[in-house]
Amino acid sequence: MCTCREKLESSFPVEFMFTCDSHPCKNNGTCTDGVNEYNCSCAPGFYGTQCEKIEGLSCSSAYRMVFGQPSIKSYASITNATSSSLSEFTMCLFVKMKDTNLIGSQCLYSYATIGARYGNAFYVCLFFPGIRISIDASENDDTDARVKINDTTWHHICVTWKNTKGYWQLYLDGQLQISGTDLKKDHQIPAGGTVVIGQDQDKVGGGFGIEDSFGPGEVTEVNLWSRVLSGDEIATQKANCDIAQAGLVLWWGQFKGNVTGVKIVEP
Repeated sequence: MCTCREKLESSFPVEFMFTCDSHPCKNNGTCTDGVNEYNCSCAPGFYGTQCEKIEGLSCSSAYRMVFGQPSIKSYASITNATSSSLSEFTMCLFVKMKDTNLIGSQCLYSYATIGARYGNAFYVCLFFPGIRISIDASENDDTDARVKINDTTWHHICVTWKNTKGYWQLYLDGQLQISGTDLKKDHQIPAGGTVVIGQDQDKVGGGFGIEDSFGPGEVTEVNLWSRVLSGDEIATQKANCDIAQAGLVLWWGQFKGNVTGVKIVEP
């Protein structure tokens, strides 16, 4: 006696039947066989024919870093991150917080050089319920932007700065939220520093404190440019993950082999 499956396999070419055997559904999606087709039931937060797309995240083809609970042992870093000093920059990333009740400080991105105050030449940290941008880590040279992102959904953040008039901007989800002047006017950010994702650096490449550690949450497509991106470029990046190449000095792919205590999730 043969099983129903054996009868079907004898009647139809194998490649057209039982297509769930190839495990086509991604991100813990559930596969259901059909005649010459399959259907994926996606886990919460994912969609697409193969559950390959992430709700709210246009960069679903890029790998993601997943941070657990805050820890000084969880971060990604690049040494000698820039070869030239910066008179302007744009830093963008996608981030998802997994805890809506967080308070205090969590650093998303810090760039530290020898000689900078407390190590940081600049940083972008979450100071709930907002975001703090600091140049040279001086109390008089940072700014708070009251935007909320600890809502368990993906957000796109871009920070720009230019030493002419110390002009800075914060974009959230492709839209300009706030801008200002006199943030470290005429300053040059030194070359050769260390970038760390997920920690505040009190010294170059270290001096981490758990009170400033990022998590739990995820990040992807963290990039740095040596110029101020236009509003259109930032909106396009949010909409379809089009990463502008002109002026790109540090890009997401470089961090993948430089992680500690962080889980890498492939698309």
